[in-house]
Amino acid sequence: MAEDQALDLLDIDLEEEEADRKAKRAKIFVIIVLFLLVIGAGAAIAHFMGLFDQFMNDGTEEAVDEAPPPPLEPQFLELEPIVTNLDGGGANSFLKIAITLVYTDKKDLLTLEQMEPRIMNILQVYVRDVRMDDLRSSEGLNPLRRVLLERINAAVRPARVESILIKNFLIQ
Repeated sequence: MAEDQALDLLDIDLEEEEADRKAKRAKIFVIIVLFLLVIGAGAAIAHFMGLFDQFMNDGTEEAVDEAPPPPLEPQFLELEPIVTNLDGGGANSFLKIAITLVYTDKKDLLTLEQMEPRIMNILQVYVRDVRMDDLRSSEGLNPLRRVLLERINAAVRPARVESILIKNFLIQ
């Protein structure tokens, strides 16, 4: 019976040692997996940030000097002068204004020419509602120019007008 107890104790000790080994293996396995995940995540972040780009060139590609594209030259479209009466609060006042549209994409010319009647309508309607006092100074022309540009760009989309030049401006 003493031998049976000794064998039982020995079996229990062996089972405990084996359980300890399994627990240590599981801990080591978890630590290794976590370590690999951290290394992989760091490598992925470094790759997306472009830190490896200098090491990835194996010499088979020639370095391409990418020069910025040359700036597009402005193109101009002169519109017919507009003569309209102003909202002056009593006295008859007239405004004569000549406008030039500035655009950069040559493909927009056809659209702008086709939409010229609509552009002229936008100019006539808006300018007619402007008060004479608003146009007496240069500070009055800037908001006029900005509003007209917004309205014209909305009308001619997808074409784009870069700016509006006021060539002739006469109030009588």
